[in-house]
Amino acid sequence: MDKNEKVKEIMQFVMDYPESQASRAVGRRMIGTGESLREAEHLSQLGAVLAQADDEEVDACYYIIS
Repeated sequence: MDKNEKVKEIMQFVMDYPESQASRAVGRRMIGTGESLREAEHLSQLGAVLAQADDEEVDACYYIIS
């Protein structure tokens, strides 16, 4: 699976389960907030950061949500 597909799956998981421990862990790791990722601002920030992240960071986040 390539990076873009992983980013899409991470974002879909976070949108589907914004209050989950996995979503909060991804939020803390990538944007520095463990708060709810329900807010559009946090979601757009997370998407932008994931798009710019290196493959290892995306792989780590994908592992967290898997």
